[in-house]
Amino acid sequence: MAPIKSNNPLAAYFDFFAKSGNDASGAPPDGSTPMTASGGTLIPDSGGYNIHIWTASQVGGFNITELGNGECEVLVVAGGGGGGSAGGGAGGLVNTPYKFTATGAYDITIGAGGNFGHDGGGATIGTNGGESWIGPSGSKIKPASGGGAAGVTDAAPTIGNPGGSGGGAGVAGPGLQPGGTGIPGQGYPGGSAYGYQVNNSLAGGGGGAGEAGENANPPSVPAPRTAGAGGDGLPISWMPASYGTTGPSAGRWFAGGGGGGTWGNTAGPGGAGGGGLGGSPSPIDGVAGTTNTGGGGGGTGYPPWGDGGNGGSGIIAIRYQV
Repeated sequence: MAPIKSNNPLAAYFDFFAKSGNDASGAPPDGSTPMTASGGTLIPDSGGYNIHIWTASQVGGFNITELGNGECEVLVVAGGGGGGSAGGGAGGLVNTPYKFTATGAYDITIGAGGNFGHDGGGATIGTNGGESWIGPSGSKIKPASGGGAAGVTDAAPTIGNPGGSGGGAGVAGPGLQPGGTGIPGQGYPGGSAYGYQVNNSLAGGGGGAGEAGENANPPSVPAPRTAGAGGDGLPISWMPASYGTTGPSAGRWFAGGGGGGTWGNTAGPGGAGGGGLGGSPSPIDGVAGTTNTGGGGGGTGYPPWGDGGNGGSGIIAIRYQV
């Protein structure tokens, strides 16, 4: 029953005593007691929800003292993969409802971004991003896998690593080199690299949570040719504006793939959601994925060879009605 409206000085009195049922208790629409919890950064929103956000791991980080109906929306983003010649894959993104069934403290684990790879003399492949999840390691709630590291040109394997989203492929020989695979429901594959020809080497973009990394342009494409763009991530409509990035549509974007690097051409842009820009002759090094987005690191350019960008760290958010 809605409160009685009044224009006289006793309005507050009437408004208070006219409430009944859920109006009086402040309970969710199903009549249950609202959830009460603490941990992370608490941000109440205008729609009657609490949002808890973590940007770093915390033992017992989400402490439920009143369960209510236990129904929440959960966003878990893993760390992005490190860039190499190609773009690193974005961290896996899981955005689903979840029903907690018990009070108590739940651990929060945020995956770190993967380390960059180096191309040229002493070439090395970077590392995948770290996994993110809620709860103890023996009973993970909504785990998301780290993004795949990107391939490099002068070290095997040149294909991108598999991950939450796959890393883009580096350049190793004529024709296409495939990107790494993603995990369905978390992310998409990395893009392919094309050719190893002087002034034509173009690496693939890292996969994103919303789409695959772009393949590099083949030499048949008129100059200026472009390395593969990182795949776009996904928008989360309920996340506050201080988290994530802008994107091609409303909402805050997370888990974009890193852009591919290039030899003498145009670097691939990072995907929406924190993917790092690829490197080209100026500047050489790939750009790191944005912190706490799960963005993949950008690939390195040439000449001379350089470093890819580190992957961006992950994030976890839990939203429930109060």
